[in-house]
Amino acid sequence: MLAAFLAVMGEVGIPSMSVSGSLSATGSTSTITGTSRTMTVPATNPGSLGLDSLGGEGTLALNVNGAGFSAGPWAISDGQSIQARAIGLASVGNTATGNLVDQTTGQTVAVITIERTS
Repeated sequence: MLAAFLAVMGEVGIPSMSVSGSLSATGSTSTITGTSRTMTVPATNPGSLGLDSLGGEGTLALNVNGAGFSAGPWAISDGQSIQARAIGLASVGNTATGNLVDQTTGQTVAVITIERTS
């Protein structure tokens, strides 16, 4: 029962990861890539990241430390880079959205919105 509770609530007492800036972006093509940012992963956090609450017309993917874009989940270490990309933004106003989540703590690390603006 405790394991089920922790799966829902996240690990108590473990600090969440953070990112150095916004992963959101805008652009004028069907594929838009955001700026690379640096992750901070506390020593007691195992560094497991995932995406949830996905929405919009496009598809989100992340690149961790130059390893190529994928849908996750990802294992990340302190100081590694992370970058978001959306594909399939066929028309102006199309978006790809999602939350980057620390899978250990359950905390949202970043809200990502990538939008085709022209």
